[in-house]
Amino acid sequence: MSMHVIHSIAIRRFYTVSIIAVAVAFCLAGYAVSYSQSFTEEFREVEALQSKDTVFRIRRDGSFRFGIQAGGSGSYYIGALKIPRIAADLKRGLIDVTSGDGAGYFIGAVAEYLSPSAAWGAALKINAVDTRFGNGISEPLNIDSSLKYVSQTKVNYLTVSPEVRYNLPVDGLYLLGGIDFEILTSSESRIGRQFNNVGDIAQLARDTTFTPNSFRLGGHIGVGYDMFSANLPPSLRFRITPFVTAQTGSLVASSLGSSWNSVIGNAGIALKLSFDNVTDSIIPYNPNYVEPPRYLASAQYERGISFAEAPVVSRKIEVLDLTVSSIEIPEEETPRIQTIASRQPEQSDTPVRSGGETIAATEIPSISNSETLRQEINSSETTPAVKITANGEIKHFSFSASTSLNLGAEAQKYLDAVAEYLKANPRSVVRVVGHSDNAGSSTEQQTLSERRAQQAMEYLRRKGIAQGRIFPSAKGAREPLADNATEQGRRRNRRVDIRVEQ
Repeated sequence: MSMHVIHSIAIRRFYTVSIIAVAVAFCLAGYAVSYSQSFTEEFREVEALQSKDTVFRIRRDGSFRFGIQAGGSGSYYIGALKIPRIAADLKRGLIDVTSGDGAGYFIGAVAEYLSPSAAWGAALKINAVDTRFGNGISEPLNIDSSLKYVSQTKVNYLTVSPEVRYNLPVDGLYLLGGIDFEILTSSESRIGRQFNNVGDIAQLARDTTFTPNSFRLGGHIGVGYDMFSANLPPSLRFRITPFVTAQTGSLVASSLGSSWNSVIGNAGIALKLSFDNVTDSIIPYNPNYVEPPRYLASAQYERGISFAEAPVVSRKIEVLDLTVSSIEIPEEETPRIQTIASRQPEQSDTPVRSGGETIAATEIPSISNSETLRQEINSSETTPAVKITANGEIKHFSFSASTSLNLGAEAQKYLDAVAEYLKANPRSVVRVVGHSDNAGSSTEQQTLSERRAQQAMEYLRRKGIAQGRIFPSAKGAREPLADNATEQGRRRNRRVDIRVEQ
């Protein structure tokens, strides 16, 4: 089998392997992120000291990240690569190779700076190995339509790429773009004639005239997705970041009058570590602390009081369509009990028996005053309790103005119910996430969202909930629920989200 055929098969296999590898990497990354937390989330740890004091540790995402990256590439070549003829065609001048494709791979290191509250970040990527294979072919020769010239190249670069990134509203997703400085480290080329005799047959020889440019200046754009994967002690975070880019640059080769260039698509994955910013708070041991008592509430159904001469009252007070166990009887001179009964007893001061015990006749209000009694009882009714479900839906509570920090009545009512639920369910926690609209700078938006989450946390703490059971975070304006172009949309976006978890 000819070298050309072997080279073509190798390139096709490399394409297939690269695509499968990138697909597997994305699947593994997606599996990892499905069991992880948001990459901007805080970690809270509690540690008991030998002195019985408690250390409350908050770990927030750091700004610097570093790691390695690797991936595959596919190239499409444009322009013309001039190669010399061989053997019998040697005196006929140069041949133009006008089309080609190829594959490659890269391995390198990455360093990145991104403030947790900023939308923009910067990175420096250095690929110590950036190898690219090319396979070009000429148009058929005039002397024989089945005869063509082929070129097979291999070039290695040291690539240095400073770049910037912009975080999109989707958590972890970002756009990237940068400049590529490519320094040639090695190259080789083979050329030959290819003709068809039942199948393509190529006669290849080393091309000593192939001289790629020693330096290329280019650029790239693309998209990446930061996915939190693991929390590593003592204060490290591990991330998996798949990415895809498109790049081009100055000419690959210009020797012998060539104008040979390439457009490259890259797909890879970066493994990055970052150091957390750690804040410790020590809660002193209180030997006089007494745990508050726990109360259990119960409800009991009881039938109404029976009166010997007043059968209408011997059941529940159906006039008001309510079930009550007792009511306070207002003191009135009139009317007496006879006014309720359908018939008046002759002995108004005769004792009335209930369950065999003798009791004195008691004055109660007449049915004519039932509307007044209804209003009094209705005024004492409480509104139905808010239903709290662990791992349920996220509740959104908006703020009236872009700079407002005050929790509304509805939010306070819900937090009251959350506090009662947490007291009754010691293993449950609550997550509070602050948001803002697009008013102001990104720093102001982040600050507002942090203070809104802080307001909700402080409210719960005043209700007796321990700080270790409250997990606040802030997203700025990066996760809108509606379009910020309208006031109604901005009102929905400046909010605090509350979710109870088991």
